[in-house]
Amino acid sequence: MSQYSDFLSTVSIMYVDNAQDSDANVKFFELHCKKVLHFRDGLEALEIFEKDLKNNTQIIDLIITDVQVPILDGFSLIRKIRELKPKMPIFIFTDSKAPNNVVMALKLRITNYLFKPLDNEDILLRIYDTCFPLHEERIIKNQNQQLEQYLEVINNVAIISKTDTKGVITFVNDIFCEVSQYTREELLGQPHNILRHPDMPKEAFKDLWSTIKNGHFWKGKVKNKAKDGSSYNVNATISPIYDINQTTIVGYMAVRFLTTEDDEKQREFKNQVMQSLKDARLKEAEYKKTIKDLAEKVHLSGDTEYLMNAFEEEKRRTTKMKAQLGFYEVEIKKVEQKGFDIGNKFKSELIKSLTTTKALQLKAGQLEKINS
Repeated sequence: MSQYSDFLSTVSIMYVDNAQDSDANVKFFELHCKKVLHFRDGLEALEIFEKDLKNNTQIIDLIITDVQVPILDGFSLIRKIRELKPKMPIFIFTDSKAPNNVVMALKLRITNYLFKPLDNEDILLRIYDTCFPLHEERIIKNQNQQLEQYLEVINNVAIISKTDTKGVITFVNDIFCEVSQYTREELLGQPHNILRHPDMPKEAFKDLWSTIKNGHFWKGKVKNKAKDGSSYNVNATISPIYDINQTTIVGYMAVRFLTTEDDEKQREFKNQVMQSLKDARLKEAEYKKTIKDLAEKVHLSGDTEYLMNAFEEEKRRTTKMKAQLGFYEVEIKKVEQKGFDIGNKFKSELIKSLTTTKALQLKAGQLEKINS
């Protein structure tokens, strides 16, 4: 039974039985089903069923009832329920094999007619076989309702068309007719290129057909020509339509939304603005982080004063150093000038000495001539 357990745990049943062993059956069903509503007479069961319908809670998926229950017997209960909900699945069980019971069960369209003692494992199989198809049917119904809602919304805002495999138009919605300026009668049976604008390159349509013929979606911008010769631009999505087996392409559906160059420029500008804002926020975050890091290092209090004092001290040191450099420059110039003066004096004295020596030599030579 494990293959059924996941589904059975979602099923709620109404169990109507007044027998002594009914509590044991209820406990068994409670082990496997989501909820079990146990009633010992048919009237109370009917009242709860009517309340469920009135409140639209739909908590009851299946009814299992004995034929012999007090106040309102099983067949009378089923007859009332059939008036309220004709397709409600119902199991009935009895210990009697009277032919009239079988005939009555057939008239009331009983889902399953069972005999006592009940085989609970067999009943679980019957519950699954009865309720699971109904469960799938509800899912499909809900999905179809949602799909119809989606299609209705799209049909009111989009330009929609269908074609056969050769591109012949088989369906257009009202907006398609309004935008193209053609009537539905003028469009159906015509090739879709009736709307082709001469500005559209042939290569674009070759790519389009190659894509959708291979079972893929095609998305792109298309420029179309209306009946009066004016042009309009659309963002189009074209997809293949398959047969019931999902193996063979039987046509194509196109969903388009009007667009203009101004719209595109606005979108592009909006994207640029958003990017600029994003960049600005990133820079702002970086600046905040830098400030935070500096604040943590400087502590924005005593350290600020410390830095200012350090700056002034450095400034004083620099001024003092400049003064010292100036003093040294003056001293160097003095030394250079003194050396220059000494050199000039030595040069003068040397010239004077040479002159004196030369004069003495000349005089000595004259005296030497006289003595000889």
